Amino acid sequence: LKNGENSAIMGGKPVGENVIWVCRTLSCDLRGGKALQEHLEERLGCHAGQTSSDGKFTLLKAECLAACGQAPM
Repeated sequence: LKNGENSAIMGGKPVGENVIWVCRTLSCDLRGGKALQEHLEERLGCHAGQTSSDGKFTLLKAECLAACGQAPM
């Protein structure tokens, strides 16, 4: 993403250079989606829906990434 591009995904707020989506639907949750989200939150130092302090990563939750067979995504 370029500066300001796709900021609509965060309600007009700026997003990081890299956007990481974590699927939180049933298939992914049953196969570790929550643990994956928690690990990313710890590593990036921000919660889902936020951008890391260095501005490099935005972590978002997705309703479905359409890859249930490869869960978690």
